[in-house]
Amino acid sequence: MKRSDPEYMKEYYKKNENNIKKQQKEYYELHKQEIIDRVVANNTPDKQRKNYKKHYEKNKDKINKKARERYSELYLKRNYNLTIDEYAKMLDKQNGVCCICGEDDISNFIKGKRKLPLVVDHDHDTGKIRGLLCTLCNLMLGAARDNKNILKNSIRYLKKNGK
Repeated sequence: MKRSDPEYMKEYYKKNENNIKKQQKEYYELHKQEIIDRVVANNTPDKQRKNYKKHYEKNKDKINKKARERYSELYLKRNYNLTIDEYAKMLDKQNGVCCICGEDDISNFIKGKRKLPLVVDHDHDTGKIRGLLCTLCNLMLGAARDNKNILKNSIRYLKKNGK
């Protein structure tokens, strides 16, 4: 059947657009109250949630991708006054790897645990951005409270104990 063919329907609509719109308008005028009642009846919070759940399940990959992209933009701007383009330039300058260990953090990004491939490292006192780090290196600096002495002592400890 031709109605199931999207290309046919596009062509049909283009050829008959004015006539279709006229018919829709006439139908609406004849059934206006009925349509309004149906919309109001279907617009309860429970029905909205149910419809959204259906819509979400059907389109979740697309919705989540858009949300992650939007979240990343807002997060970078709000927390670091950084745009997505500036972040991308930093990532490119670092060849897509962590400034400390030289590894990428792509596995966490792909699994959806992270919104951006590497985290933005910054000085908590000044707010100055230092670079992009993988999750583990960022956690290491955070656990050491960005204290150089703690990090030096950690290196000494590892050397002393055979690492």
